[in-house]
Parts: sequence; structure tokens; C-alpha cells
Amino acid sequence: MIDEGINEEILYLGLTRPALWRGLPYRYVIFLAMIASLVIINIGVLYGIGIGIIGWFFGLWIFKNDYHLLNIIFLKYQYSSPNRNYKFWKANSYDPT
Repeated sequence: MIDEGINEEILYLGLTRPALWRGLPYRYVIFLAMIASLVIINIGVLYGIGIGIIGWFFGLWIFKNDYHLLNIIFLKYQYSSPNRNYKFWKANSYDPT
């Protein structure tokens, strides 16, 4: 029986995969290290290690299916400008309908 799942091209996935460190993208690992270091400096070592461990397993869970998730979020906030009419319309739309 043929697998009815999503048809994946292994070569395409291998060529577009971002640089990983222990299964997580470098951008996320650097962000997590910065947050954990700030917590270690300001609050304490145990809290920083706890944040790091929780963040690590959260990242493994999030990036299990899509390694480009963080890149998509960064691109969304980088290229989308804030709506100037938000206070008037109370929505993220220029058209009231």
C-alpha cells in the first residue's frame, strides 16, 4: 500500500534546511541563550537553567515539523507595517467592511 501522507522531496528538504545545532535552528538557540543568560544574571542560576531547559524542549516540539517557522515569524514582523487606522477602525483592516 502506498503511503497517503504528504509527498516530500528529500533533496529539497535537505537543501533548504537551516543550520541546526542539536536539532534546533541557530537563530532560536542564540535567542534562547540570550534570554537564559539575562535570567541568570538578574534572577538566579536555577531559574535561568530552568528557562533554558523548558525553552529547549519547547523548541524541539515547535520545530519538529517546520524548521522555517521562526524565519516566517521574523519576516512577517519585518515586512508588515503597523496599521495607522487601528485606533479608528479597531481592527487590522483599512476597509471597514
